Amino acid sequence: MTALRHITGEINSHFKTRISVLHVFGCEFNPRKRQFLLENHPSMKHLFADVAEVGSGTATDVKTGMTIRTSTIPVDLLAAGFSCKNASSCHPNRADYASCLVDESGSTGATWGSVARVITRLRPALLFLENVRGLTHSVADSSGTRQPPQVRIVENFLTESGYRWEWDVLSPHFFSIPQRRERWWLSAASATGHNSQEGWTSATKTCARTLPN
Repeated sequence: MTALRHITGEINSHFKTRISVLHVFGCEFNPRKRQFLLENHPSMKHLFADVAEVGSGTATDVKTGMTIRTSTIPVDLLAAGFSCKNASSCHPNRADYASCLVDESGSTGATWGSVARVITRLRPALLFLENVRGLTHSVADSSGTRQPPQVRIVENFLTESGYRWEWDVLSPHFFSIPQRRERWWLSAASATGHNSQEGWTSATKTCARTLPN
């Protein structure tokens, strides 16, 4: 949200326009991280604890204790990072979760399924999704049969849901930050009347190439 406010500020200044950002809701399972969000994003209207509840259509707002009909929340842009545990190449039982997004197994599959249902209910015009690079790898399951990269599940879902999308693997060291942390980033836009996502990752890579080493 902090970065988004800076970006919109620059857009408003450069193009002499007025774009405002309202933090409608956040969702965080970890209590300590929820407390961080409450302390650092006081303007956030709703905070939920379980993305599965948000995807079901009703969820308890941690800030007020009230039950909210999440399907009525107006959202233009949704940013979500679903659990990476079972898609990570470091997982000791990665083969058991080679198709985790297909069958919604493990925390990665379960949170992806919930995020997909949130997208279906809220129909945001723009999406930003994040996960580990392992999501793009083909993995052999416990029987030795190689399964397609799980990113294909995300791609197919978004295409069938009427979104145009593009993704790439980015890392802080691409932007002169001394850390290698490769992550999968996807941007998408509703195919009806929105082309805002086109060129996001290519523009980001171009930006990275122009920065000094």
